[in-house]
Order: sequence, then structure tokens, then C-alpha cells
Amino acid sequence: MNRRNLMLVMHLFLAFLSIGTTIVHAADMPVKLQITDLKQLLQQFSDNAITVNKPPSPPNDLLAKRALTITWRKIRALGKPGIEALASLLDHPDDAVRMEAAIRLLPYRTDKAKAVLQSLKKHNKLPCYKYKPEYTLSQWDSCPWSDEGASAKKSLTLQELKAQISKAGFDAHADQLLKAVRDAIVMKSEACDEDEIPVGSSKLAGMPDLPPDTAWPLFQNKPMSFICQLRLDQVAALDTKSVLPKEGMLYFFYNGSNLSFGEWPKDRGSGMVLYFNGDQKTLQRRAFPDKLEWRYYPCALTFSRQLVLPSVNSELVERLRLPEKAIAQYRSLLDNIACMQGGPLPSADLKGHKLLGYPDDIQFGDVLQDCPKLKAGYVWEQLLQVTSDEESDMFWGVNGCLYYCIPQGAGTGPGPRQFENAWVVVQCG
Repeated sequence: MNRRNLMLVMHLFLAFLSIGTTIVHAADMPVKLQITDLKQLLQQFSDNAITVNKPPSPPNDLLAKRALTITWRKIRALGKPGIEALASLLDHPDDAVRMEAAIRLLPYRTDKAKAVLQSLKKHNKLPCYKYKPEYTLSQWDSCPWSDEGASAKKSLTLQELKAQISKAGFDAHADQLLKAVRDAIVMKSEACDEDEIPVGSSKLAGMPDLPPDTAWPLFQNKPMSFICQLRLDQVAALDTKSVLPKEGMLYFFYNGSNLSFGEWPKDRGSGMVLYFNGDQKTLQRRAFPDKLEWRYYPCALTFSRQLVLPSVNSELVERLRLPEKAIAQYRSLLDNIACMQGGPLPSADLKGHKLLGYPDDIQFGDVLQDCPKLKAGYVWEQLLQVTSDEESDMFWGVNGCLYYCIPQGAGTGPGPRQFENAWVVVQCG
């Protein structure tokens, strides 16, 4: 079975089973919660935790998982009283409730939360999800993540990055690597209700907020799936090299119906980027077209900045002609600098969402080299990377990614022309 057919089969199967010196929050929860809501929220959290981890089979109830995350968002929005209240569930009699509370409290009540997860791992009390405590602990120990209310990790400076390059043994290539450093704006998604996100704010999936005169994009006369919208003034402070316009909206669509890989000329138009720089007060939340096949659940977005280097498969690293041992060291360098800035790790199965930066390749070969050839003086650069995302029910094959790439040439800044010429490449495991 070739790669295209394998990915399509996996896509259908999965559907059937159906942070940067600054952390920027694209949308604050508009619903006013009261401390008196806590008792009900804790009960909802407990009920959803039990449902998600109910034996005998591994959890695959997407709606229950989303409900669990949404309840956690509401508890967290209450600040310290909410965190203290959730910490009381670390002593809950049900193991599933204790586990789900501990996972979310790791950045806040690290010692107690780790003790709960270690106990669950030791006694193997959750037969349907017994790997989760061990996986969470290994992730935490290798790269503790940041969260609201916890101390966010800062983006590395160029001097700090240079020190890590030297520590990894790449002094001979330091100048070339430092010239290739780019900003990446990491996007953390979190399940939420549609009405939690104000119209015109950044979001992953759900329904787009479009200008009234903008038609829903089509590919081969079929409605395309809505992937993401970004309000550019919400990420402008993290785009220190001003690659993107400071204002306006970017909308991302993709042909979710039959998974175009971006390998062939006929794939042109299977991914689309729209740029709008008009009056945002005119934006309207657009309902899904009746004939739209693939619809994804809304997620709120949080942004943070990282400094990143090209991937192992990039053209620059290929020119370095590194021996096999050095390639492994370079992979470790990429993971290390990502971990120091709050993750996610480029080598992880799920690569993470990010704006700008370099593609985190999944397969052998540079994503940017899969794009069509451009006229002299122009090169492809990554605009957006969207990974498979359980929170939104997006699956691009096995742990796959969408890579939106745009052509850039010397002396030409970003604008509608570049965005309209976007090309989407898909890679999966």
C-alpha cells in the first residue's frame, strides 16, 4: 500500500473512532464564573474523568475528553481558589479522578501530583489507561511544561542558543546555524465551547469568523475544512522580525475530504490561506456549509515565542554533511533547546502547532523541498504547522502534520499575493 492510500485508511479509521518571553492568550473566557460554581465544576470534572477512563477499553470518547478539558478551563479561570479546589481531588477515592487531577496540577502542585502519578504507575490501578501516568511522568521529567499560574519558560537569547550549540559540539558550524535562527510562535490548543472565543479572535477549528462578502473556500467544487484563524495583532509582539503583517486576519482551510498530500500539481488549491485587513467589526461567525464533510471542534489558543534551528532534514543541515553520530547529536540539540523554552519537542510523536519557524519533519526529506519549484530568487518558507490534535478531532494520518508554506523572495514583504500562493504539504508517521 503506498503512502497516500495508507494515510487515507488511517484518516478514515481515526474518524470512525470518533511558550517566548510572553505568553499571549488569544481569548479570555467571557463567561463570568463564581467561586460558588466550584462544587458543581468539581463534580463535573470527576464525572468526566471517570467516563474518559472507564474500562475495559482505552478511552475514545472525544466529547467526554473535551468536556473534561473545558471543565478544567473553568476551574483554572477561578485562579488560586480553583487550583486549591482541584487539589482536593488528589485524595479522591477514584483512581481515574486522582490521575486526571494530578496531570493538570503538575505545574502547580508538582510534588503531590507526581506522588499520585507514581503511585498509580506502581500499583497499575487503571487497566484501560495504565500507560498514562508513566507517559506523563516521563514527559514531565524530560521537559517540565509551563501553564497558566506557573512560571513560564522564556525564549532563549542568541547568546544562550550559541552556548547550547557549542555544548552540543557544533562550534565549527555555529556561524551558519546562528544565521539560520528564526522565530517560531508556538500555539497551544485547548478544547473550549464555541461561545468562549470572541468573534474575530484567534482559534483552532470550530466555525470561522469571516467577512460577510467572503465565500466559503472550495476545492474541486466541495467545501474545504476550516483549520485555523489567527488575529495578527495577538501574535505581533512575538514576531520580532516582522515577518507577518501587524494587523488583520489569516484564515487557513484544507481539503479534509480526501487528504491531498501536496505532492502533485493537481494538489494546487487543496490548502488555502486568506488574508483580511478590513474592519474586524464586520466579521461574522459562519456556520458550516451543509455539504462540508470534515468538521473539527473549536479550541482556544495560547501563544509563546521560541528561537528555532532548521530540522535535520533541512537543506542547510544536509549541506553540513554531518556524520551519523553528529546527526543524532543535532537531533538532541533541537530537543534540548525546545525543552529549555517549554517544548514541545521536535522528536515527539506529536510535533505541536506553530506559526513561522521551520517544519518539524516527520518523514525523511525536507518539507519545503516537497513544494513546487519557484522562479530564481524565491524560496519556500513555513507559515503554519498544524499537528494532529485530539482536542479538535483533527487527525492527519498517524500523528501527521499539515505544513502551510508560502513563497518569499529577497526584498518582498508578506502580503496577500504570498498568502494566496500558499502550498500545503502533509506528512504522517
